[in-house]
Amino acid sequence: MKTFAPEYYSGFRCIAGECRHSCCLKWEVDIDEESVEKYLKVPGEFGKRLKKNIIYDENSDLPHFRMTDERCEFLNDRNLCDIFTELGEESLCQICTDHPRFRNFFTGRTEIGLGLACEEAGRIILSSKEAFSLIEISDDGEQEEGDFFETDLLELRNDLFDILKNRKKSTDDRIIEMLRFCDFDTSGIIYEEGTVDDMACEQLACYLLYRHMADAIYDNRLEERIMFVAESYMKIRNIWAKSTDKSLSFMVETARQFSEEVEYNTETWGF
Repeated sequence: MKTFAPEYYSGFRCIAGECRHSCCLKWEVDIDEESVEKYLKVPGEFGKRLKKNIIYDENSDLPHFRMTDERCEFLNDRNLCDIFTELGEESLCQICTDHPRFRNFFTGRTEIGLGLACEEAGRIILSSKEAFSLIEISDDGEQEEGDFFETDLLELRNDLFDILKNRKKSTDDRIIEMLRFCDFDTSGIIYEEGTVDDMACEQLACYLLYRHMADAIYDNRLEERIMFVAESYMKIRNIWAKSTDKSLSFMVETARQFSEEVEYNTETWGF
């Protein structure tokens, strides 16, 4: 099985204590079973602290770390993780190791990406000047062909990427062309007047398509997902256009808030 990632993926490093919106804040962190077993075997005072702060909730399949004032109990006053500093990076639970990464699974390949809910990932994505491209990052040697729907979906996505990467047109126009290519009615599209960073818009559009189109393999709701990509793009882009703040940091923060409130809350998707 081959694994692919955007070319910018390897440039990501967690900025830890420098992060203004730590993923150890607000989020209830689930702990995978393997990590729980490991934590329960930790000796000494830190082991006691771990056991005390692993919470078992009857409404959840997995336990989670105790939260106090919306902070994980292991997030110290320097906004660093005590599990990391005490036991090493290899002792982090799976969700803490993975975030802000996401994965899309196909029969014949796995795709991995960075999510906009992380401010450093957002900075890397939105400031990238290179056209979106996928590179192979691993290959375990086992190959399996996908079915016709999966093959057709990937071919369609490649066509849509080609449209979104055509820098002879504005990204706004490319979004419209993408929708028309898929036989959508575009008469209701309204873009707010105002200058926008077209390169950042392009990276945003490609990110959204890469992250959200793949799951049509599971729910067979391809049309809804493509429209979700376009609508999400327009919402973020219009906020950028209306604001007098044209800085990269503002664009990253807008995208981060969208990701946190929408991408991580599937009830808001409408499908």
